[in-house]
Amino acid sequence: MMLMFLFVGEVVAGIYAFARRNYIEDRFSACMKDAYQSQYMDPEFKHVTEAWDTFQDRFDCCGVDDPLDYLTNNKINAAPKSCGGTKADAVGRQPCFKVIKREVLDNFYMIGGAAIGIAFIQIFAMVLNGLVLRTFHKREEYE
Repeated sequence: MMLMFLFVGEVVAGIYAFARRNYIEDRFSACMKDAYQSQYMDPEFKHVTEAWDTFQDRFDCCGVDDPLDYLTNNKINAAPKSCGGTKADAVGRQPCFKVIKREVLDNFYMIGGAAIGIAFIQIFAMVLNGLVLRTFHKREEYE
């Protein structure tokens, strides 16, 4: 029963995410902006700074919607090292939200295929579970 509830929950979450994809995209962008403008380079939020630096280094991007988003953060005096270290280097990079969106869309079929594969495994497990329960109940009838 738990596997069936999990499966139904996953299907409902997938349908909800698809139906509300524009809202989710806007909300994700707003959360990224908030973290970048208020928590990036703040000593209280070292984990946020490390995560942003790692992401900006790995994907060669800077900021959220604009490479110069760091200018709206009053804790940053110059372009972050992960953005190249100078304003000119930062301007030459893509915005990070655009990069995330492209990465998700480029890997959409892989993500969808993995989700469908997991769904088939869960359905197979539910069928096997039903067969085991049926066998168990038939065995009880004979005892």
